[in-house]
Amino acid sequence: MAPLIPVLPFPPEIRDGEFVLVEQDSAADIEGCIVAIAHCPQGHLDSLPEMGLRDYALTRGAPAVGEVRAGIEPYEPRARLLADSRLEELVATVTIEAQRGDV
Repeated sequence: MAPLIPVLPFPPEIRDGEFVLVEQDSAADIEGCIVAIAHCPQGHLDSLPEMGLRDYALTRGAPAVGEVRAGIEPYEPRARLLADSRLEELVATVTIEAQRGDV
């Protein structure tokens, strides 16, 4: 069944030579908007320099969900509809641990 109000998801997807569409305001649409904001580094957009999340690349551990939510909700108020556990899954993080020992 085709979406009533179709929109492109983020990231866009092509299946069988056509763009995949999602329903506007669906969980998939909201999640895509959250991912787009989460992947936008603060200061990247001249028109909204405060939008996005700070760079966590050289920090220990993943950012707190509250901190991520505070960086996303002003630009995507529908993020409140998602549970914190789902929000954690959407924020792409990589944790690298170094251990010192005899090799």
